[in-house]
Amino acid sequence: MGRFCSQCGNPVKGERKFCGQCGTQIRSRINNTNVQDKNIKNKKLNAIHTSIHKKIISNGLNTFFNFDFLKQKKIASFLILVIVIVSSIVFMATDLDGDQLNLLFELQNGLLFYVNDTDGDGLLDGEEINLFSTDPLCWFTDADNLTDWEEVKQYHTSPLKIDSDGDKLRDDIEIYTYHTDPNKRDSDSDGISDYAEIIVYKTLPLNEDTDYDGLKDGAEIDIDTDPILYDSDSDGVKDGSDDHPKIHDWKLQDSDQDGWSDYREIYISNTNRFDSDSDGDGIIDSKDDNPTGIL
Repeated sequence: MGRFCSQCGNPVKGERKFCGQCGTQIRSRINNTNVQDKNIKNKKLNAIHTSIHKKIISNGLNTFFNFDFLKQKKIASFLILVIVIVSSIVFMATDLDGDQLNLLFELQNGLLFYVNDTDGDGLLDGEEINLFSTDPLCWFTDADNLTDWEEVKQYHTSPLKIDSDGDKLRDDIEIYTYHTDPNKRDSDSDGISDYAEIIVYKTLPLNEDTDYDGLKDGAEIDIDTDPILYDSDSDGVKDGSDDHPKIHDWKLQDSDQDGWSDYREIYISNTNRFDSDSDGDGIIDSKDDNPTGIL
């Protein structure tokens, strides 16, 4: 059996102690032979592994580029699209400024998505839309010069009506000018609306008896006396105590319309000035020979 170099595998002739090819020392015939056989096997195995790897890589790349890559690209594109859509939906549904409205709604309605009170009236945009039906883009929805916040939170008037109580006076005028109640048509409960007292009769809308004559302003209007005159007929008796506050001289009055003045009935005939038939005999006092019924 021949000898071979353990390093390069070159055959060694004769009894040489060193390899003529690489100079490696030749130890023994048996060892050199075993090493040579082992090296040859290793080379063959390496060649087989290299061939297999090349085939795997070649086939894999061909398959990936010819089919899998395109398929995976489509799947990846679809997943990215889904992620973008879901993210957009979530983002649009987010309330960025804490005004109880989502981003999509604010963008659609021209509201500021980074400010929770777009018109600066003190109410959140969401409150205006969902609770009070006011305009989140206008600080006084009903144009009465009171902010929506003042109407809703402070004065409890209607932010949608310029005249909450329907008395023909604007809410802001009642509050700031006349100090009347914007939620009450007749602030002093005298039977006359605030508007009528201020504009028509010139009475005090916060005083039920403007002239202090004992009659409410509304009552004086009803009986046609002057609500701003203590004594409408100037007879020295205040209207509230005057049986006939519209007639100046009570001596000429005929309360029961029986043809005799009250003065005569009281001081001359001694009859009832409020009863045209004092004795109840069916004959009015002025026609009765005995109107008192006393013999």
